[in-house]
Amino acid sequence: MRTALAVSVLAVGASAAAASGGKKSPLIHTGVLGDFLRESILLSRDLTLYTASTAASTAWGVVPPEHQKLISEQYQTVSDQFETLRLQNGIVTPAAAFSEATEAYNSKVYPVLARAYEVVTKAAEKPFTLLKSFIANFEKAYPDHAGLLSSISIWDLLLTLFFIVYFVLGYTKKAICYVICCGACRKRASAALKPQLVKKGAAPPIKANGVGSKKR
Repeated sequence: MRTALAVSVLAVGASAAAASGGKKSPLIHTGVLGDFLRESILLSRDLTLYTASTAASTAWGVVPPEHQKLISEQYQTVSDQFETLRLQNGIVTPAAAFSEATEAYNSKVYPVLARAYEVVTKAAEKPFTLLKSFIANFEKAYPDHAGLLSSISIWDLLLTLFFIVYFVLGYTKKAICYVICCGACRKRASAALKPQLVKKGAAPPIKANGVGSKKR
């Protein structure tokens, strides 16, 4: 999951850089990421529907005509029964339910989120001013990275820092732990498995449960 998300975020950054004509733009920003996620969801939905429709059409083509007629009649009967049940119980269609949910989100949820966004952004203005100064000094010291860290939006900067900490540093930590810690653990485990020599007449070795082997 982490690898797939990292690849997705890298693809977003690459597309943003390509769209800017090679000029360095913010490494990641919320606008492009939001568009990427939305288009990915819509593409996945339509591709799944098209694949299922194509597979069903191909399978339907090999069904004998008499069986096609029987299946069509049974399907129509079940559809009519389901429609009657839906109308009797006042169940809305999936399209109507989606439309109502979208309207409720736009009228009730979105204004609250927009207001919260404005409040948090305004509250972060002072600390963000210090971050802008820090970013400007960093870009002067390392001009090769100028423009990669966004100094326009606090949300873009937080998204970039999240990517760096969660993915880059996370994978780096895993690599270091695998090379150093896991290697040391393997050496200790192999040393513990070495056979122990028991001298003649000495007491038998103690087992893991604390009971020694009995003589026959």
